Amino acid sequence: QALSELRKIVPDMPLGGQAQALHSAANLYIEMGDKDTAEKVVGEGFKVADKLLEKDLNPDDPNQGLKALWPSTDAYRRFLEVQTKISQRDTLTLLKEIKDPEIRTLQSIMYARALLGLPMKQSTVVEKRKHMNRTSVTGIN
Repeated sequence: QALSELRKIVPDMPLGGQAQALHSAANLYIEMGDKDTAEKVVGEGFKVADKLLEKDLNPDDPNQGLKALWPSTDAYRRFLEVQTKISQRDTLTLLKEIKDPEIRTLQSIMYARALLGLPMKQSTVVEKRKHMNRTSVTGIN
């Protein structure tokens, strides 16, 4: 019930917070054995990742950081990693939905790593814009 309530307030959060909350929710649904709901949350998360990509590509203030470290790239990776736990075949379908070819290629590599049991130990996200420089490093369990 708490996860359902969380999903209701996610749209009111900043995009980065939405991605983090949905990623956590999807993982918790998997731990509870509810893969169907986890997959729905991954779909919601992918829409957030798409919005983050639009923000990263904004022609008025594009993210000048390395594309592999963009917030959108990290969001796609996180949701694909969850989807891999649900269905490897459906992960391939989801990969094809990533609009940016460079990010899609990077995520294909990350998918292969997940299949080999080589998850990331930490994630670095970089935003370099006109009036902002932000880097965050997160440990991943």
